[in-house]
Amino acid sequence: MNAHVVEPANEHRVGELNAVNFTNFNSPEHLILGIGNESRQDDGIGWAFIDYLETRPACAHATLDRRYQLLVEDAEVISHFKRVLIVDASQEAHVDTVSLVRIAPKLDTSFTSHAVSPESILATCVQCFAVQPELWFLTIKGYEWQFGHGLSAQAQMNFQMVLDWVSA
Repeated sequence: MNAHVVEPANEHRVGELNAVNFTNFNSPEHLILGIGNESRQDDGIGWAFIDYLETRPACAHATLDRRYQLLVEDAEVISHFKRVLIVDASQEAHVDTVSLVRIAPKLDTSFTSHAVSPESILATCVQCFAVQPELWFLTIKGYEWQFGHGLSAQAQMNFQMVLDWVSA
């Protein structure tokens, strides 16, 4: 499995995806946020993950939600939770299949009206609300981004790795 977990400011591989127990996200104090657009093939991975969780007891106690993209307003949303997992598709070359990263707060230049990084969301949360939830970012490699429903075969294989993690 090419999945890995990375701690903040630590860009080397530190273990398999299952190094973090998914049941750690099963609490009313936790938020799982799927990012994407189900009408753009693999961009729908984050929403597909939330769809999956809504039909399973794996995180029956967590708050589940969907967004098309992260917005600065999400800093207020995450301020109400102790632990947050953001799930999104990735086109990044450094993501082979699946990557799970613990996010450290950092204001950065990604701050626009159309895209805000998880690091900036967390930094804004700390700055505006004086709280710092534990924030994790799960990215699943995607390959097809055209209009259409359903995941590509390659993305579906990567998505299955994440479902296996949830079920472990």
